[in-house]
Amino acid sequence: MALLSLVLFVPAPISPLSDLGVLEIEFKIFFQPTLRFEQLDDNRAQWQGVGSILYGPLMLAAVSPTDALPGDITNLNSWIKRTSTTALTFSASTNFCGQASVELLPLMNVVNEGYAVYFHTKSTGSIAHYSASGTVISGDRYDFSLGGGASIVSNGNAENIRSGDPGQSTSITWSTLVQDNTHTITGVSFSYRYVAGYGGANVHTGTIMTLVVADECNNSPQTLYKSPELIAYPFDGCNTCYSPAQNVNVQNLNIAATTARAFTLDFQDNNRNVQLLLPMNITIHWR
Repeated sequence: MALLSLVLFVPAPISPLSDLGVLEIEFKIFFQPTLRFEQLDDNRAQWQGVGSILYGPLMLAAVSPTDALPGDITNLNSWIKRTSTTALTFSASTNFCGQASVELLPLMNVVNEGYAVYFHTKSTGSIAHYSASGTVISGDRYDFSLGGGASIVSNGNAENIRSGDPGQSTSITWSTLVQDNTHTITGVSFSYRYVAGYGGANVHTGTIMTLVVADECNNSPQTLYKSPELIAYPFDGCNTCYSPAQNVNVQNLNIAATTARAFTLDFQDNNRNVQLLLPMNITIHWR
């Protein structure tokens, strides 16, 4: 609870109770913090409902492997409840993909846990459909949902996806889903450039990156591509000396898209990590 304290000094007669000739009056005003949602500063339609949740001046973090937190942002009190009268802990009720609730707490209190502070509050992302020339899904800074410790970071004049820390298993998912009732997915293509952290060139066990397609809740995942160990271009030697473009072109697929499909990169960091140069678009091919 916030406290505003005002002290007023008003003239008073000289008396044993007021030797200085002024009378001190103190007012204490208490303000009850409330939950509020702050929209991401991006006017594009696909980013409506993406932003942060605050309690008074405090940004709340979700202790969760994903930044999906579907709920009514116009009525946060209906699904986010404080769980303690002494600690600033909250529980967000959500039935998204079988997840009953998500713990929220001030960001400053998060220690050695996977967390998110920018939330996708809509239960379904934007949907892309068939295009004869291929459906291009944007892969810029705000075009991904992040899980397990993956993050977006600045690197020189560019922005990167950072896969996390050594030993972690993390993921990024393109926020735009694909769906079409009359066409099937026959191929996927994308390109990436990387630098590898925590070691020199070609040492230790590097990060392995896997491209997976599944439904929105990651049911029935299908592996489309698995990278070699990414260890050849060390961040420590030159943080902006990215690898040449690693071109991935997966063909001969036959994947129905009558229900929305999501594309995810899973990272197994092993003894190292990677940073991927953005943007990183992905193209879906159809028949």
